[in-house]
Amino acid sequence: MYADLLWTLFSVRRSLIDRLQTIVLNGRDDSFFLGRCAKRNGLGYDQQLRRDNALYVSIKNVDIIHLRPRLIEYDWYKPIEGEQFAYFPYGRNSTPTPGQTAIWNDLLQLIEEQKQHGRFILYASLGTLSGLNAQAAISFLRRLIESVGKMADAYLVISAGGLTRFLSESLPANATLFEWVPQLQLLGYCDLMITHGGMNSICDCLSVGVPMLVYPLNLNSDQPGNAARMVAKVWGLMGNLRRDSPKQIGSKVQQLVTDKEISQRVKSCRLVSVADEYPTMDLAESK
Repeated sequence: MYADLLWTLFSVRRSLIDRLQTIVLNGRDDSFFLGRCAKRNGLGYDQQLRRDNALYVSIKNVDIIHLRPRLIEYDWYKPIEGEQFAYFPYGRNSTPTPGQTAIWNDLLQLIEEQKQHGRFILYASLGTLSGLNAQAAISFLRRLIESVGKMADAYLVISAGGLTRFLSESLPANATLFEWVPQLQLLGYCDLMITHGGMNSICDCLSVGVPMLVYPLNLNSDQPGNAARMVAKVWGLMGNLRRDSPKQIGSKVQQLVTDKEISQRVKSCRLVSVADEYPTMDLAESK
C-alpha cells in the first residue's frame, strides 16, 4: 500500500511536469513528435505506451528483460507475461596494474591489522558517478568520517574517486582514504558497506554476504528504489544522505554491525549470475 501511495504521488508530479513542458514548448515536446511519427505509420501511439516506469516511458506488448536479479525485486511483485530478470555481473579488468596490486597489498595488510585489534571493517563508496552530486557527497562523507572517528571498535575504508582531494585533510586515526580500491575483493573482509545504492554495489554485497547502509545520492535514478527494496528484504538500513547527522549515521552503523539476523539474511542470499545470452529462467530459480 505504501509503494502504491508513493507511485501515485510520483505519477501526479510527473504529469504536472509533463504538462508544464508541453506549455513551455508550445506543444512541440517529445510526445508530440513521437505521436506524429506513430500516426504516419498507422500505430496507436497512446494505446501502446506504458507509463508505469519511473525513469522513462516504455512500450506495451513487448518482451521485457530487467538487467538486475529477480532476487532484489519485492517479494510481492508479480511479473507480467514476457517479463524476465537477468543478472550479468559488472565486467572488471581481471589483470590489475602494478599500482593497483600495490594498493591492494597495502590495504589487505591494514585490514588484517585492524581485524587483529577486534575492529569492525566498514567500507564506504558513493559510486563512480558521485561527482555529479559532488557537494552532497562531500558533505555526507565528512559527516560519516566524523561519526566513525568516535567509534573505538570500527575502522573505515573510503573509496572516493575524484572527491578524494576534498576529504584528506580531516581523517581520524581509524579511517583511511583511497581514490580506488578493488571493491569486490575488499568486501570479502568487510562487516558493512555504506553505499549510494547503485545496482552493482548492491549485487557485490549480496555476492559476498555483506549488510548495507544505503544512502541514495542521485534521487532521480534507480538508487532510491534499490534502497527501498534492500530494506524490504531486511538486508540493511536506509538513511537520508543530505539530512542525517553524524550521530544518526553512527547509530545506524552500530545497529547493523551488531545485528546478527540481518547479517545472516544477507549471507544466505547466494547471489549467482545467469550467463545465457537469452535467459530463460529467473535468477531466483537458477543455480
